[in-house]
Amino acid sequence: MEQRMLPCREPLPPVAGSRVLVLGAGKCGLAASRLLHKAGAEVILSDSKSLDHLPEEVIQLQKLGIQIETGGHTLPANTGLIMRSPGVPKHIEVLRQAREEGVAIVSEIEVGSWFCAPRIIAITGTDGKSSVVTMVNQALNSSGWKSVEAGNIGTPLCEVVFDDCGRKHDFVVVEVSSYALENTYHFHPFVSVILNVAEDHLDHYESFEEYAETKGAIRRNQTEEDFLVLNAQDQWCLRFAEKSAATVRWFSLDDHGRDGAFLSESTVVYREGRSERTRHISLQDWFRHQKENLLASVVTTVLCGSEMESVVDALGQFRGLPHRIEFVRQLRGVTFYDDSKATTPHATQAALKSMERPVILIAGGDAKGTDITSLRPFIQEKVKSLVLLGKSRDLFVERFSDCVECQKVDSMQQAVTEAFLKAKKGDVVLLSPACSSLDMFRNFEQRGQIFKEAVATLL
Repeated sequence: MEQRMLPCREPLPPVAGSRVLVLGAGKCGLAASRLLHKAGAEVILSDSKSLDHLPEEVIQLQKLGIQIETGGHTLPANTGLIMRSPGVPKHIEVLRQAREEGVAIVSEIEVGSWFCAPRIIAITGTDGKSSVVTMVNQALNSSGWKSVEAGNIGTPLCEVVFDDCGRKHDFVVVEVSSYALENTYHFHPFVSVILNVAEDHLDHYESFEEYAETKGAIRRNQTEEDFLVLNAQDQWCLRFAEKSAATVRWFSLDDHGRDGAFLSESTVVYREGRSERTRHISLQDWFRHQKENLLASVVTTVLCGSEMESVVDALGQFRGLPHRIEFVRQLRGVTFYDDSKATTPHATQAALKSMERPVILIAGGDAKGTDITSLRPFIQEKVKSLVLLGKSRDLFVERFSDCVECQKVDSMQQAVTEAFLKAKKGDVVLLSPACSSLDMFRNFEQRGQIFKEAVATLL
């Protein structure tokens, strides 16, 4: 008989013996269903798609005795708990009914945290999350700790803890989106990191303030024995510090006058009280946002017990993840960069600030209700031509055609061809869309890959 999964953390809503409805049969829903079933719950996995449009893993869950509901969601009688996957809209009828009946609604990271024995490092922010998760995880492992990544970066937290409750690890480094932070109540990171907060997902939230406060929920259950790592140059981070019970540490490129890390030319300075430790690092070809990610990672990893000097040495070898201002090719003096991960205006601002040469910018996609007008000063200063595709291309023309040449195209191949025709020796062709990819592509990775393939065909 399979050994039942036991919780590591309290308090908990009832699990063993409870009827649990899991909404959404994506990766998070599948992982949570397996975990909750192993914990002794009666699990019903529900998805709006038909069964033939769901992964093969759903069939395997049926063999375990997990019930499957397809084609829509209903609320079974005596449901004690609902796990809502991040992609499931928060105002659908079954959730409205559950709230009226007082049924608890939780997120996947909330469920995973109940069974997670290692200390949790949770990283959020509008931009930079995946890079910092990767950097922190690599630095911890290089320092002798046993660490693993989870969350938005690819593997749900429930999946990480499923096999052995994560007991073979010292830390789990979790990338946490605003969607994942909804419906969290007892999620309790040892270190929480908020990298930045800028407009995003305004098609999902009623206001920017609601989105920002959802990000800030990452610190809700922290105590003075925990740590909150914040960007000293972000106004929302300054607000979060005022209402935090955790011990706050800071990072920024300039000396912020507080405990934490900053840069002094090519030296990382880590301040703790009256003492300062320093380590030289070669930052040639590092962009501004990469330096900020480095500093956030240094602070986080040192708080976990690693030596500052060895952390800086290890992170100095990091060269970024794919599709984050990734060098693609240089052809006839024109340099191509793939920044497909830039799904917000804030991310595209960071990319443009990093460019020192004239830019032909490929942008567009689904703006998701965000105000792209914030890009205007950066486009005026850096961009000589805009090549636009996707659902929001007309919006870009409306906002920017008075200050920069705009051309609409119908495909990524056409965008690359037209951008190269406009470029001169010494220019940069930058894919940094400032928009979601889902109107034309499966995800930002596919968008970036198609961009690279189009660049490779240029002669």
